[in-house]
Amino acid sequence: MMKLIKLQCQNRSMPIGIGAQPYFSWVLESDDSEVIQVTYHIVVKEAQAVVWDSGLVHSPKSAYVEYAGEALKSCTSYTWQVTVQDNHQNTSTEASVFETGILSPRDWKARWVISPLYKKPVKKVKPAVQFRKAFQLERRVIRARVYATCHGIYRLSVNGARPDDREMAPEFTVYEKSLCVQAYDVTSLLQTGDNVLGMEVADGWYRGGTTKQTYPGWDPSLACLWQLVVTYEDDTQEIICSDADIKVGTGAITSSDLFHGESYDDNLAQKGWDTPDFNASSWQQAELGSFGYEALIPQEGEPVRPVLILPVKKIITTPKGETVLDFGQNMAGRLRAAINLPKGATATFEHSETLDKEGNYFNNIQGINQKDSFTSSGRPALFEPAFTFHGFRYVRVTGIPQVHKEDFTAVVLSTDEAWISTFECSDARINRLVENTRWSQRSNMLSVPTDCPQREKMGWTGDMTVYARTAFMNQNLTGLVTRWLESVAYVQLPDGQVPNVAPWPDFYKMVSKLTNVLLGGSFKDIGSSGWGDASAAVPWELYVATGNTAILRKQYESMKAWVEYMRRQAAAKRPKKGALPEDMEQYLWDTGFHFGEWLIPSATKHGSMSAAVRKSAKAGRYYIAPVYFYTSCRTLADTAHILGKVEDAKAYGELAVKIKAAYQASMVLPDGRLKIDVQGAYALALGAGLIPEHLRKKAAARLAKLIHQNDDRLDTGFLPTPFLLDALSDNGYASLAYTLLRQDQRPSWMFEVEKGATTIWENWNCEDAKGNVQTISMNHYAFGCVADWIYRKIGGIVRTGVGYSEFRIQPQPDSGLAWGKQSYNSPNGRIVSEWRQENGRFYLHAEIPCNTRAVIILPDGQTYPVGSGAYDYSCDIL
Repeated sequence: MMKLIKLQCQNRSMPIGIGAQPYFSWVLESDDSEVIQVTYHIVVKEAQAVVWDSGLVHSPKSAYVEYAGEALKSCTSYTWQVTVQDNHQNTSTEASVFETGILSPRDWKARWVISPLYKKPVKKVKPAVQFRKAFQLERRVIRARVYATCHGIYRLSVNGARPDDREMAPEFTVYEKSLCVQAYDVTSLLQTGDNVLGMEVADGWYRGGTTKQTYPGWDPSLACLWQLVVTYEDDTQEIICSDADIKVGTGAITSSDLFHGESYDDNLAQKGWDTPDFNASSWQQAELGSFGYEALIPQEGEPVRPVLILPVKKIITTPKGETVLDFGQNMAGRLRAAINLPKGATATFEHSETLDKEGNYFNNIQGINQKDSFTSSGRPALFEPAFTFHGFRYVRVTGIPQVHKEDFTAVVLSTDEAWISTFECSDARINRLVENTRWSQRSNMLSVPTDCPQREKMGWTGDMTVYARTAFMNQNLTGLVTRWLESVAYVQLPDGQVPNVAPWPDFYKMVSKLTNVLLGGSFKDIGSSGWGDASAAVPWELYVATGNTAILRKQYESMKAWVEYMRRQAAAKRPKKGALPEDMEQYLWDTGFHFGEWLIPSATKHGSMSAAVRKSAKAGRYYIAPVYFYTSCRTLADTAHILGKVEDAKAYGELAVKIKAAYQASMVLPDGRLKIDVQGAYALALGAGLIPEHLRKKAAARLAKLIHQNDDRLDTGFLPTPFLLDALSDNGYASLAYTLLRQDQRPSWMFEVEKGATTIWENWNCEDAKGNVQTISMNHYAFGCVADWIYRKIGGIVRTGVGYSEFRIQPQPDSGLAWGKQSYNSPNGRIVSEWRQENGRFYLHAEIPCNTRAVIILPDGQTYPVGSGAYDYSCDIL
């Protein structure tokens, strides 16, 4: 028997408020083995009217099937039904629903509303503003939706209750081009008679000091926009909107900042301000704004939410006498505290990721004091900041005489995208390393893929370039990453340069120019190799992980513009002492500003902007930039082929061949060594396939020797590290790869684990040789890219076809591991690999989902091509 499960639209079950171009997915389950979908047939209806009939499609495709029917209407409910037949002649039909949001500017009836209070952001006091509208409903409502957004970040309520637990809406995007609109089901919150819709709005990213993005028409005022659509029992509708009738006031939040924290004075709380019984006669009248509707889009993907609640692990009294809460886990989030203090007393909560060498509270984030405060009204209260989040494990508490563990919890915030894999093995330290990686991902997938959740909170492109493959193995991030890549394209310069962060706030425009000059570029140089390459690498990795071709179409012009920028730079700017003929030198991008490898441990011992770091960045232009020029060009050629752009595929394929030849002529010596003889150069060249085949063994041998000369420790920065272990294990040095993985002397992954890290550090040297903690982030996922190698080599699941339609199960453990197990919820269903080694035998259990093919390879070389089903194999350990 075959059945269909997990029917999803836009990767969500029965979503509301989606955009005009949905896609559909489903999963097959069957008692039969070797099951492959043969046909599917989708019908989409509005009530009884068919708006799309796909017809019978002969295809195994069951994920990211794109809608191709009539133009969808705004704020409309649709049903969709899919019928599937498999290769055993079994047929199954299932149905689901979705609702659209507001799809066109002409469908907005609401007006933008501006707060007359605090119209300009001030440096120290930035209160939240409360917008309130009272209205009446004369009949019983059977369905009600609110479509809302703001300039700032907001919480929405109806009659004093929030419709869901989302935070940080309307998310972080390029607001001039793309401002997300959230949809809420508020049916159960409305009542016949008097009602109130409230929105509390704070600065957020919109007008924060380091996050604001000014543009023509940008207004620093906090503003809101919402449209309530109610449906009555007789199917008639009424639209209630934000307009000039809205009243505006302030409450207990006297200051709110995404970085520096929030201050709350309970004496100023406007109790019931968003309920019908509240007297708002003293509140000011809102002003109308004219910001238009062209940038408004339904939100793609899941919102930021509280995803975990953690208890206090222990209360510490430091050598200095400070009271510090230890939650035992570094995270992104905020504190929730039960407080009972005398009227006027203030409790203060300061957040940090670490203690100092002596065990005292230590702020490891320069220039940012992650501090929240609560001033008591004399009544017991439950305090949790509303419009900020912090990166922390420790909280220093002042102002509370007796601190009790049960009065505090940590609320972990993250974009609530589904986690799709599990991993465990017999080595507890490797398990902890994987968990550290996942915690850094959880902390930094917060509206955009950030670098860190405390110091910058920015969508740094280079971090995602190196981490994307691991990220997509851990979570289904299609919604969040699709939205972020749109921002990457929006901030891309007309000449194709991709800024180092997206969105690209005013502050970072200034910082980028200064940094670029410091690292050898000019004020005109914005894009760096590896960082700008996120425009090509990230959509490609998302495609191969999921089979979502829409992301390639959407980002194609951005990918192409970046490659063309690199082509022009390579041709126009050549090194003064270039050794190659002009007709070959034009294919090397080896001038201008680049970050280089970034954070090579031997170069960062004296700081992340030391002379050694600047020197390594300049050297990186010769062995980093040409490699990324090649890989992005190769990716663009492959993308063009998939999208049917035949001429582009041919042209960029030929360009990639020329880049490869130029790199080999400029960098590879006849004995397999590289002219720049460092670990990162070999890892990158081997990983990108740029070493001639007959020299690969020699190049790998040189890499191994460099590692041995460094006492079997790595010395690679951001960009080469994802390739390092594969460069060894795929070229005859698997044992050395495992040695690097298990190395516990600094710099190494296990040094961090042994030091008690619960997330991945930004820098291999977060702690110096004397044990002094540096002012560096301890929550960056970039170096967690090692988890990808762990999943493939220890877990054993290796993708060989797009969207895991084809894959290998091939664990390659060394003798130090007794067992391992991994699962992965692919677009077609759950893949399982479980193995153990005992008494000279290797045992493997594998589960293959429907609609996929796998090859199972045992350590002795035995190979088994299989289809869906459960399988058990064993062999002698050689």
